[in-house]
Amino acid sequence: MRVALFHGLLTATVAALVSILYMNVYSEALAVDFSAVVNVVGIIAACLIGGLLPSLGFYFFSDRVSTRTDLWFNAIFTFLTFASCVPVFGLQLPLTVKAPELFIGMVIPMHFFPLLFWLVSRPLFAYPEG
Repeated sequence: MRVALFHGLLTATVAALVSILYMNVYSEALAVDFSAVVNVVGIIAACLIGGLLPSLGFYFFSDRVSTRTDLWFNAIFTFLTFASCVPVFGLQLPLTVKAPELFIGMVIPMHFFPLLFWLVSRPLFAYPEG
């Protein structure tokens, strides 16, 4: 269980740092400000959820599924990550936000950072059996 929690925290930390960096670069490069909708605390919270839940899910999933655990879990995690992007397209932004069409270009890549860093760091962690 400790390995799963450490893996999740490492994933969440890296994803949060990259997401915050991406938000700042995106905002500066395109001269937009979405701070009324997306803030640093929200990004950190989302990355914690996106890092810890998959690690704990994999820990418990590996107890139940003995064959091709990585394959099945990665497919499920990837599907859920894509599914988490769908509500973004229906989000109603405040009327005061300038260039709302650029909002999707900022937040959709952030949805994939926890998945990306979880999959990249997965070979570094050996989850105990049972």
